[in-house]
Amino acid sequence: DTFDFIPGIHLLLTPGHSPGNQSIIVDAQEGRVIVCGICCDEGNFQPSEELKQFWPDVLVPGIHVNSEEAYESLRKIKHEADYIVTLHDQKTYERGPCPNPSWPRYY
Repeated sequence: DTFDFIPGIHLLLTPGHSPGNQSIIVDAQEGRVIVCGICCDEGNFQPSEELKQFWPDVLVPGIHVNSEEAYESLRKIKHEADYIVTLHDQKTYERGPCPNPSWPRYY
């Protein structure tokens, strides 16, 4: 599922939102950063308590071609990343460069 592009930069297959979807992994000194290629925001990786009964780990984006693949791709990202950069989240643009202390850390 991972293609080593150059040392420290990898492509990660993350289908579900669209066929052949990919995300970018950057191995930074502060930890592993994954830039999601999936249409999502921070809420997809931190479901509310009321939604955790249905989606305990991650919340599938509203637009997808395959919900099971999208779920597994988001789980993969969450479990492999120290930091996640989402594409459709205002916080992404307000926090500044990632990683830095204003970014939430995932373990």
